[in-house]
Amino acid sequence: MREIIFSLLIASLLVFENNGQENELKILTINVWSGLDYHGTFKMGEYETFEIRQKRFDSLVKQLKLLQPDIIFIQEANPVSKFASQLAEEINYDEIHTVCNAGIKFGPVGIPTNFKEGIVILANKQLMLEEKETIKLSGSFGIHGDLLTLHFDESTFALIGKIKINYSPLYIVNVHLSADPPTIEEGSARRKIEIERLKYAL
Repeated sequence: MREIIFSLLIASLLVFENNGQENELKILTINVWSGLDYHGTFKMGEYETFEIRQKRFDSLVKQLKLLQPDIIFIQEANPVSKFASQLAEEINYDEIHTVCNAGIKFGPVGIPTNFKEGIVILANKQLMLEEKETIKLSGSFGIHGDLLTLHFDESTFALIGKIKINYSPLYIVNVHLSADPPTIEEGSARRKIEIERLKYAL
């Protein structure tokens, strides 16, 4: 099987008016793929080596520097805190992130040992990105954070950030919904609940 180095980048351009001025924001979203098989208690199976993951990360950095988006949405960052901080440093952006799924962790220590996945928003420093809110869309009760995580099923979240355009606030949302095929009744119902909760929150 050939090694996958490059990931899919999806970019779009948001054009809007603010105080009579036309503004453009280049937005990019990418699922960076955790590389895990999501099976295992103490450690999850991995599809690739550390060296391949590093090549994918370096390729992402190179493409982002080339494209220079204003805002970047990332899904399946693992481990999310380290991934977000390293990427923000490499491209000199601000970042916010949230842990979505990690099992039982005290900081970086716990089980599964190689799993602390989440979503990230990065933005050009001129946009003054700050975290507004994190909303849980699905999953049972649990604790999800950088310092402590404690949960036993899959959870999905919406990460809401705030940027400023000409000193006016603009809210941006990154979300990674469940990926069950629509033919699976349970998965389809869960996705509907996630979408309804997101609509209500916004």
